[in-house]
Amino acid sequence: MHELLDKVHQLRLPVGDFAIFGSGPLLVRGIIDHVGDIDILCRGDAWSAASSIGELVYLDEYDVEIISIDDGLITFGRSWGYGDFDVDELIDSAEEKTVFLLSCCSMWSSTSELPIARRIWRTLN
Repeated sequence: MHELLDKVHQLRLPVGDFAIFGSGPLLVRGIIDHVGDIDILCRGDAWSAASSIGELVYLDEYDVEIISIDDGLITFGRSWGYGDFDVDELIDSAEEKTVFLLSCCSMWSSTSELPIARRIWRTLN
């Protein structure tokens, strides 16, 4: 397992109140081998847990609040600064590989390269 995923696991966040987001699901499924950080979308008790281990920071350029730990290697947010999605729906569907991963791929491809998302889509279907 990747060392950042090990760190996330050690946090023992409440299951059902968070989802690994951004490029993290690609790492989890072995589609990519490396990520620079792990983004975690939170709500409820997971957000409370994150709040107890890191400092709340407002990112003016994205109009979001985040909590980062380990020098930014793990970042928690209740929303994200780009994209249009329903946080609860994304977290609730996190175990549904296609729905979650495709949502993340479309978000990830908006800041990366679209051909990567297309290749992943073909791999899953």
